[in-house]
Amino acid sequence: MKKLVSASGIAFLVWASGFLAASNCVAAAPYPSRPVRIITTSVPGSPTDVIARVVGAHLTKLIGQQIVVENRGGAGGQIAAELTAKATPDGYTLFSSSDGPMAIIPAIKRHLSYDPLKDFEPVAFSAFNNYILVVNPALPVHSVAELVKLAKREPGKLRYGSAGVGSPNHLGMELFKLKAGIDLVHVPYKGGPLAVVDLLAGQIDLMLAGPASLPHIKTGRLRAIAVPSGQRSELMPDLPAIAETIPGVDVRTWEALFAPAHTPKAILDRLHHEITQYLDQPETKRLLALQGLSVAAMTRAELRELVKGDIRKHTDLVRAIRMPLLD
Repeated sequence: MKKLVSASGIAFLVWASGFLAASNCVAAAPYPSRPVRIITTSVPGSPTDVIARVVGAHLTKLIGQQIVVENRGGAGGQIAAELTAKATPDGYTLFSSSDGPMAIIPAIKRHLSYDPLKDFEPVAFSAFNNYILVVNPALPVHSVAELVKLAKREPGKLRYGSAGVGSPNHLGMELFKLKAGIDLVHVPYKGGPLAVVDLLAGQIDLMLAGPASLPHIKTGRLRAIAVPSGQRSELMPDLPAIAETIPGVDVRTWEALFAPAHTPKAILDRLHHEITQYLDQPETKRLLALQGLSVAAMTRAELRELVKGDIRKHTDLVRAIRMPLLD
């Protein structure tokens, strides 16, 4: 007598055949089989956008699929971050981000629509973005020591500009104030370029400016005092680090690539390998150096620890300076 197959057995066979068919389809269409998009947090021409386009152009040639860069600025990068976090984790959506939405905003906001550690997978570290401590030439200081001496002699008189409350150059200057024991007045702007305009006009006295300030430094319209990193920058080796005078001042911002959480590890590993190798090439380093970016190698695990450590560092600073959290 033939043994009858139960209803549950039939259901299992149907499921198994469907699974095998799906597996065959996946095998027939290896990654990537269609265009990949890189979402950026800012406007074209920004360091984050430059990284996305430089990496995207390389990957397009390498994988034979178009890399589409999608600029989603606004809310300090939160819009782009939320969009990426909600994307399908299949390797077709990547996120080119600075440390702003991934490590600073989580430290200064009460509520976030995404979790930088749970909703994202690190793909590849890109570069450090270099800031320069610059002053208006009318200010009679030529070194960090002279600046600190003047600020202590005239507390609350010197004004520094930033790209806005909670921006990297705002928090960086607050760290400098804290470590140096000085009182400076913060003047926030809607973006760094507007602050530079007022610095050139003498409306403010100093700021941590990006590489866009280099032409003004070369013409003498701004005076470079130091770099705020813990050590001298390879792009500006003649400028001392603030930490040489005021220990503990290490202000660095960075650029990196992420993907939605649960993106397959094989895809992440492949992208990490290809992107990291490309960024390490001398010509790529030279190209990014023109944008004030210093390429650095980092594993995916190290990038995750960097994000985690920077969230903690900025959270501690916000508490130390008693900065009210943003809604």
